[in-house]
Amino acid sequence: MMEMEGHFTQPFNDAQPALDEVDFACVDLVITDLTMPTPGEVAIKEMRQRGYDMPILVATGFVDEDKVEYLLKLGAQRIITKPFLMKTMIDSVTALIGKEKRGGMSQAG
Repeated sequence: MMEMEGHFTQPFNDAQPALDEVDFACVDLVITDLTMPTPGEVAIKEMRQRGYDMPILVATGFVDEDKVEYLLKLGAQRIITKPFLMKTMIDSVTALIGKEKRGGMSQAG
């Protein structure tokens, strides 16, 4: 769906392959889930430790107030809860990377 909005995406089913394979210096946005073999929190922490500052959007069905606070402290900019409307995802992506970056690279993982 993000491709229809003009974004290039590269999906991963686990955070570790993304951490191993992606040059995050070329990434405009990371979208991650918390429920993967290597959880999204690990990816957020690792990307921030590596010095990457791109926006990170967490999409998850398992979150409470304490977890939201923790994710924001780790370096996520926005958390959306599942199930969500695709418009919610698109609006979140647009807010985080801005319309001027349309066509840039968005990462899932």
